[in-house]
Amino acid sequence: MKTPLKAIALLSFLFCSLTASAGDLTWTVPDTWEDLKQSSSMRLATLAVKEDKSLLVKVSRFPGHVGGELANVNRWRGQLGLKGIKSADLEKELTVIETKAGKAKLLDISNNGKQMLAVMLKEEKYTYFFKLMGTSDKVGKQKEALIELTKSIK
Repeated sequence: MKTPLKAIALLSFLFCSLTASAGDLTWTVPDTWEDLKQSSSMRLATLAVKEDKSLLVKVSRFPGHVGGELANVNRWRGQLGLKGIKSADLEKELTVIETKAGKAKLLDISNNGKQMLAVMLKEEKYTYFFKLMGTSDKVGKQKEALIELTKSIK
């Protein structure tokens, strides 16, 4: 049985809309998010939550290790009005997520009704960041979607 050309075109469109890439990485965009196809010199991609387009996952890549995990975690903690932590406490703050591109680390922090989810993935030449920030009631609902996206990175 022959597959109608329209069906092939539709399947092709659906497949393309479910995956995204930046730099050397690709990942699967959750069904509840969309790729806005926006980038800049510092941002590789912007993903939006379909039900609330004010919730953006900003994807960026920087050369090297960009100061290291502790410096990034403390910078992000400062953005939410939290004090920095010591290196001995870093491991407790991060959740390791296995990907085909290596081990990613997820930071989930909140303060005064705001929450940030940030994923760091170090490669040989670059560090990639996936960051979502907003009110705790909205961001918290997106954590599992961000984890699934992270697991799909290759």
